[in-house]
Amino acid sequence: MRIRFLEVARSELLEAHQYYASYSAAAADRFRRDARSALRRMAAHSDAWHPLDARFRRCQLTGFPYGVIYEKVGDDLIIVAVAHLHREPDYWRRHTP
Repeated sequence: MRIRFLEVARSELLEAHQYYASYSAAAADRFRRDARSALRRMAAHSDAWHPLDARFRRCQLTGFPYGVIYEKVGDDLIIVAVAHLHREPDYWRRHTP
């Protein structure tokens, strides 16, 4: 599976990383490892994660309150959001056509 990010989702990932980096390099490193692990799990088992509707699924990070929201399109996983799970729950739907 190839993983592709919408630009807005890539920005969210970078913003979250920067947020944790503002606290400590160790927190930022843990976040980066957790996000990479989630992406690897999604690529290996793309249908295993929580369906949000007929198109989208969410894979939660294990140590942070974020979920990676994606759509499977052929052999691609399209990341539409890296969403903080304690904020507006469906804001990411505005990113999708």
